[in-house]
This record gives sequence, C-alpha cells and structure tokens, in this order.
Amino acid sequence: MEIGSGRLTDAELPSDPPRPEELSNAIAANAQSFQNKLEQLEQARAQGQSAAEVRLTAQEVAAALVQALTVCAILMTAGAWVWRRTRRH
Repeated sequence: MEIGSGRLTDAELPSDPPRPEELSNAIAANAQSFQNKLEQLEQARAQGQSAAEVRLTAQEVAAALVQALTVCAILMTAGAWVWRRTRRH
C-alpha cells in the first residue's frame, strides 16, 4: 500500500498545473473522507465507545472548510439578492 502526501497528491492531481476539474475532484474526495471519519466517530459514540480516534489530514480539513465556505458564500449572495429585491418594491 502506497501512502504519503506526495503519492496521494500525484494520484489526485496528475496534471501540472492541476486542471480545474482535478482540483474539484480532489476537494470532493477529501471532503468525503473527512465526512466518513466524522461518521466513524459518531458510530463509535453511539456504541458507547469513548476512546474512538480518527486522524484527519490537512487536506481533509481544508476541503471540508472550502465546501462549508462555498455554501456560506452562496447563501450570503442569495440573501443579498433577496434583500435588494425587497428594497426596490
């Protein structure tokens, strides 16, 4: 099994520079891995295991933040649009 940030990056981002779809796919894969690990913790807690542990990578945390911030930006933009529309009428 090949493990290491360089090998994983090479697998997810084969182009240099990475193409936009490669970046999107890498962010999605890392965000999904982050979510899977949170679910593992939740399952352990639900089973009464207090000493459960997962290891998150910087890429997983960053990807989860990117997705969360993207949702926030979309909601803020939509809210601003609605506010502007209601101020006109």
